[in-house]
Amino acid sequence: GSGTGALQGTVAATVSGGVATFTTLAQSTPGTITLEFTGGGLTSPPSVPIVVSPGPAAKLVIQTQPSATATAGQALATQPVIYEEDQNGNLEIGDNSTVVTVSLNSGTGVLHGTTTATMTGGVATFKNIEEDTAETIALEFTGAGLTSLPTSPIAVSSATATQLVIVTPQ
Repeated sequence: GSGTGALQGTVAATVSGGVATFTTLAQSTPGTITLEFTGGGLTSPPSVPIVVSPGPAAKLVIQTQPSATATAGQALATQPVIYEEDQNGNLEIGDNSTVVTVSLNSGTGVLHGTTTATMTGGVATFKNIEEDTAETIALEFTGAGLTSLPTSPIAVSSATATQLVIVTPQ
C-alpha cells in the first residue's frame, strides 16, 4: 500500500472459509493510505484510498517559546506560537476557529498586547505580548478546554530610565 507512518494493530489474519478478517488495524499518522494484502504467494491490488484524519484535540503545545529575556513595557522579541495536537502529536489542521488565550502562569504583573489568537490550521500565533513589571514570569495558554504546560521562564528587566523626577517632601 501507500501512505506514511506504520500500520498498527494485528496485521496478520488466518484465512477461514476463504476469508481473512482484520479487526484491529489502525493508523496514527493523518493522510491518505491504501492497503495491500499478501499471503499464499498472492498479492491483492491496492485498496481504495482511505483518508485518516487526526483524532480529537488533546493538547496545546508551545511550538515556539517566547523570548527568555524581555524589557518591561516592550513586546517580547520572539512571540509564542501554539499548536493544537491530537493524542498522537498530529497537528489539528482543520481547526480554524478555536480561540487561545495567554495568561501568566507565574508572576504578578499584567500582560499587555493581543492576549488572544485564533487557530489557523491548528496554529495560534501571538503578537505584541509584553509585561510591565520587572520580574521573572512564565506564560500558559488555554483554549478548546485545554491548557498548555508553562513556558520557559522569561526574565523581564526594568526599562531604561527616560526622565528624572524631583519630589519634594511635604
